[in-house]
Amino acid sequence: GTGVANAGAITGTGLATVSGAVTTASDSNVGTTSAASTLTVGGVFTAANNLGIVGAGDIVAINAASNFSTVNINGAKNVSLRDSNGIILGNGVSSLTGNLSLQTAGAMTQTAGITVAGATTLNAGAANNITLNNAANNLNSVAVTSGQDVNIVDANALTVNASSVRSMTA
Repeated sequence: GTGVANAGAITGTGLATVSGAVTTASDSNVGTTSAASTLTVGGVFTAANNLGIVGAGDIVAINAASNFSTVNINGAKNVSLRDSNGIILGNGVSSLTGNLSLQTAGAMTQTAGITVAGATTLNAGAANNITLNNAANNLNSVAVTSGQDVNIVDANALTVNASSVRSMTA
C-alpha cells in the first residue's frame, strides 16, 4: 500500500485514506479541512514525538501496531486511536466536538486537560492503569471497557457508563 515517511503535516480533504505506514517527523500535525472530512490511516502510524490532531473532522488510526508518544488534540470532531503501548494526552489544549475512543496496550496518562463534548471510551487492557486526573478535564461521559486502576478527574459533572476495571476513582 501507499505510505508516508517523515511527514511534517498530513491533511485530509473529504474522505482521505492512507493505506500504508505513516511515520511523522517531530512535532507533526494531522487533520482534516471540514467537519464532513475523515482522515483514516489504515497502516501502522508511528509518531515518535508530539502529534497534533487539528481541524474539524474525524481522525481514525486504529492499527494495533501504531505507536504514538504524546497526542495533542487541538480541534477535531471524532478521534479513534489505537496504540501498541502507552499514550500521553495533552501538552496543550486538547478538545473534541464529538467522541474520543482510545485503545492502548499500556498506560494512559495526560499532561494537560482534555475536553470531549461527546462520549469517551477508554481501553488500556486489564493490566494497565488509566490516569486522567487533570482538574481542567471536561468530559461528558466515560466508559472504560478495560483497565486496571482508573483515576479520572473532571471539572464538573461526569457520567460514568458501564466499565470493566479493578478500581475506579472518578
